[in-house]
Amino acid sequence: MRCAPVSLGPRQPDFLKPAQAGCHRHAGPGQPTRPGAVTRAGAALSTLAFTLMTAGWLWAPHAWQLTILAIGTLLFDLGVQVTLIAHQTLVYRLDPGARSRLNAVLFVGMFTGMACGAALGSLLLAAWGWAAVMGLAAMAALVVWAVRVRAG
Repeated sequence: MRCAPVSLGPRQPDFLKPAQAGCHRHAGPGQPTRPGAVTRAGAALSTLAFTLMTAGWLWAPHAWQLTILAIGTLLFDLGVQVTLIAHQTLVYRLDPGARSRLNAVLFVGMFTGMACGAALGSLLLAAWGWAAVMGLAAMAALVVWAVRVRAG
């Protein structure tokens, strides 16, 4: 797989370039890493973010909780965006002639999972509070990371 060069400015680091997130380059020019490694990194970032937000809610001083929430939100969003682009790269490799159909299946699955997570999160929030919601999110992200590690 060859990544298209993208220029977002002279000081933009490679790992923040959207078109290159699916083939993160750490091995040197012309040697892209497999998208599976990027999905593992994104899942690890999401796991870290939710763990940080859970710990911040439970143990951080009240004055720090908003800052921890903001940092966790940024880490989570970065992890999800990187993982999404890498998953699209994996899906597009399956059949270049069926990209729109495969992308539809990817997004339907993704939004179904999000809807189920939102419903379960609402029940947890009502019963046990914010820490339970963040704990569920951290566990779900950890399971996703474990699945990606096992898949290779």
